[in-house]
Amino acid sequence: MKVQYLLLAVASLFLLSCGDDDDCCVLLPEDTILNYDGDNFTAPTLPRGSFRFAIRLPLTTLSRFDGQSIKSVNVYMYEVPYTELHIYSDAAGEPDRLLYSEDVTTQLSPNGWSEVTLSDPYPVDGSSLWVAMDVSIGAFMQSIGCDQGPANPNGDWLYDAADGEFIRFTDRVGDSVNWNIRVVVGE
Repeated sequence: MKVQYLLLAVASLFLLSCGDDDDCCVLLPEDTILNYDGDNFTAPTLPRGSFRFAIRLPLTTLSRFDGQSIKSVNVYMYEVPYTELHIYSDAAGEPDRLLYSEDVTTQLSPNGWSEVTLSDPYPVDGSSLWVAMDVSIGAFMQSIGCDQGPANPNGDWLYDAADGEFIRFTDRVGDSVNWNIRVVVGE
């Protein structure tokens, strides 16, 4: 009898600890997730304003997906302000032309992972791209989540409309993190 309780306790422990950080999203076998982050840890508290949390997908990463498409983006949200998904071209390591924009606010849920499905999958042509979540914050708020770092040079870019610049978050405030933004590429 004691062995049965012990086995039941061990099985319960395994079941309760299986809460994988990525359980929100449907991933087909042929899909690939491109990301720099680890498990969600927190989210920066930002003041009122417009911000773009971005990751850069360089040519060295995207070239093997030539002919496929960005189908969706998985993002960890704390609070959900008005949010748009943006995809930019790359010019010498900086975001350049806006290639794709979509209001995704209704696809997001607070305090967890959300899968944002692009209404028109964006074709990957082997060139570098930036994927950003553009948020409009009305008061101090935590929106896009981040891991504990250390920061990847492509994983922590933040545009602040107050200064009009994309700058790495670690350079803005000294915290070394990566945004919880994961790009799903597939056929």
